[in-house]
Amino acid sequence: KGVLDLIDAFNVLNDDATHLVIAGRPHDKKIYNDVKSKIGESTRISTYLKYIPDNELQIYINACDVMVFPYKDVFTSGSIFLAMTFGKAIIAPRLVCLADTLYNTPNFLYDVSSRDGLLNAITKAVESKSRLHDIGQSNYELSKRYGWHDIADRTRHCYQKTLN
Repeated sequence: KGVLDLIDAFNVLNDDATHLVIAGRPHDKKIYNDVKSKIGESTRISTYLKYIPDNELQIYINACDVMVFPYKDVFTSGSIFLAMTFGKAIIAPRLVCLADTLYNTPNFLYDVSSRDGLLNAITKAVESKSRLHDIGQSNYELSKRYGWHDIADRTRHCYQKTLN
């Protein structure tokens, strides 16, 4: 899902005050090993590469200022909606379905075809630290407008756009 690209981008960011937390169970042992290898001895990146039970998920989300979704391709993301309901600012690719959800929001969307897109979005988020809370609150208010019916309609719309 782009976590290796996230680590690369984060390592270029030269800001000792910024910390990256990677939490969740990797898809397989190879990804686990690749993540651990890429992080190396970095003290600015913490990993919790395990299954995160629902009752513990809020601990990780509440501990962060912004949530990063380095997807390369996705149709929709429940994780982004979850971040919104927790009032978090979001870094995500400007993909059709995600951009549709986050259109006209102050989040940090980037072009996946741009070599430095993710790095630039992370940099902008770090530079906007004083605004992250307000951006998150905006996301929380937006999340209240997305009931299951609305989500189903948007998902259908996304698939229709893809098929046309």
